[in-house]
Formats: sequence, structure tokens, C-alpha cells
Amino acid sequence: MREGFTVEEVLIEDERVVGIKGNSRHRNSTIERARVVVGADGLRSFVAEAGRPEHYDEKPPLCVVEWAAYGW
Repeated sequence: MREGFTVEEVLIEDERVVGIKGNSRHRNSTIERARVVVGADGLRSFVAEAGRPEHYDEKPPLCVVEWAAYGW
């Protein structure tokens, strides 16, 4: 894990995510490689989007949200 690091690119080889390229706080360009890359960057994951993972074991949402406004 690196704090203050901005990912610019996800590195892909043979259809696998193998690392990242980015900049540190001091603007030093760095490439980091790993056997396992975890996209812990939120709901709209930059890493997951780049890796295009297969969907599996998907389930439909279990709740419905309704909203109404009444004027009296």
C-alpha cells in the first residue's frame, strides 16, 4: 500500500492485471508489479474496470426504494 500515490494506468499482460503505474507525492513516476492486485478504490473501481473481470454469482437487489411527496 502506498499513501499519497496517484494511479495513472493499470498494467495488463496476457489479459491479467499485473501492476500499476503512477506518481508519488513528489511526482516520481513509479511502476509497481504484483502477483495479486486488489482494486480497493470504491464502487466504481478504476482497477476492476481496467481488468474487466467476469461476473459470477450475481444476485438481484433485495430491496425496492419508493418515494412520494404529498401536498396538503
